[in-house]
Amino acid sequence: MLLILSLMAFHADAQNAFDEISVYCNNVKVEFSVLPVIEDGRTLVPVRPVLEAMNCAVRWKGETRTIEVQSGSIIVELVIDSDQMLVKKNTGNRTVALDVPPQIIQNATFLPIRAVVEEFGATVQWNGDAQRIDITYAKGVRPTEEPTAEPTPMPTARPTAAPTAKPTASPTRDPDAETTPTPTEVPKGGRIQNGHTFYYQSEPAWGFPGNGSGYCWVCSYAMLLNDTVGDVTPRDVAKVNEELGVSGNFCYHTAIVNEFDAKFVPALSTDSEYFERYDAGKGATYINNPEEEDEVAVAALKEALKRNPAGVLVRFDKRYPHTVVAVGFEGDTIYFNDPANKNGGVNVSGMNGKIPFENIYPGYKGVPISELSFIQAIKKK
Repeated sequence: MLLILSLMAFHADAQNAFDEISVYCNNVKVEFSVLPVIEDGRTLVPVRPVLEAMNCAVRWKGETRTIEVQSGSIIVELVIDSDQMLVKKNTGNRTVALDVPPQIIQNATFLPIRAVVEEFGATVQWNGDAQRIDITYAKGVRPTEEPTAEPTPMPTARPTAAPTAKPTASPTRDPDAETTPTPTEVPKGGRIQNGHTFYYQSEPAWGFPGNGSGYCWVCSYAMLLNDTVGDVTPRDVAKVNEELGVSGNFCYHTAIVNEFDAKFVPALSTDSEYFERYDAGKGATYINNPEEEDEVAVAALKEALKRNPAGVLVRFDKRYPHTVVAVGFEGDTIYFNDPANKNGGVNVSGMNGKIPFENIYPGYKGVPISELSFIQAIKKK
């Protein structure tokens, strides 16, 4: 069974380049007996090794031509040639429209990868320079598979090669449950996006409870600190808070920057028309924007980024508390690295890795950019 990697499309004359494509699940390389190929301008990846690396059970129901994928209590059902996917969770069932329906091509079944794996709390990231696909997922125990053979047109046999060894599985869980994910190894420097460090708050490596919910500020600090002083992860930042006797996601702002040989600085010059005031206690620069105009907020952020090219933390407090890192701009478009980005930081605007405001958490929740509370900048001491 093969899987359509729907977040990429390439010209067929690039076929040879795809011999080097690698797929990683939680930073463990997935081994394939069939290499990724290009079909009609799309990249195809063998699906069973990917889903098994995620500890999902995959079942084929020949009478209805249905593919069922299960992890824990979550079940996803797809029907050949149907652009509707059924998602079953404890909170109820819902139907999801697919851009690419499951289809049978040369006796193999193709599924849209991101639409499926994101239902299980996974994120998908494409690194074009490294020709690498990263799937990040908090594993559960694989559900028991029905002892029925896969009929045609599904593949009739699985590869005989031994799969890459998987870390010990954690107990079955709902991805949204308040549990601690199984730690996995992630490079200390994180991933690079927009030319800056990028960390997911739900990355299992950090061991954060609740799938990382509430750790946006911790991860944002880690992104900016790693770019500024180097060798800082979200786990390192959370540890500062924990050693001061609070939850890992409670931010002792000054203690955090001091721990990593950094310091707060005003994000804007005090002479700037956009400067309102500076709170040295938490390094917060407030913007002079009494009418809450988006144009003023954008202009202030552009000025702050010119002054602080490593980026600035942007805090939203009023409706949906959240912190992200502004990392650059083109024209009047500000780009962000959001540890909770709904698309996993992947190609949401047609420009790989450049995430505009409308695609980060506050933006897609309907919060205008002018509603930002303050911005923070740091420098190495």
